[in-house]
Amino acid sequence: MSLTPWIIVFQFVAGIVATCIVIPSLRIPPAGENIDHPSRPWRIFYRIMTVLMCNLWSGLLMLIAMAALSVKTNFTGFSDLERALVVLAIPLPLLPVFYWLFAMLVRWIERNQRSAR
Repeated sequence: MSLTPWIIVFQFVAGIVATCIVIPSLRIPPAGENIDHPSRPWRIFYRIMTVLMCNLWSGLLMLIAMAALSVKTNFTGFSDLERALVVLAIPLPLLPVFYWLFAMLVRWIERNQRSAR
């Protein structure tokens, strides 16, 4: 089997699982409970999960934008490795933006919860 479908499935499944881990029970926890966790291993784990979550959502948004702009996605002349690299590169433009926005949001939530106490 070719590499491209495996990458697509991994990005989708890992993104859904990461979204369920980072945003449990449909509430966004403060930064101290996820990306700024006091324990270093948990902080690394939550940051990786946040990157996977942002990768999924930025990839979906990029695909929607490409469809709306009628971007031609004809990869018939590409090898399987080239198609896999394109699939990996599609979410990259918005990935840092989504990660930064999510980090700012959870840190803002934590600041507001601290000031409310």
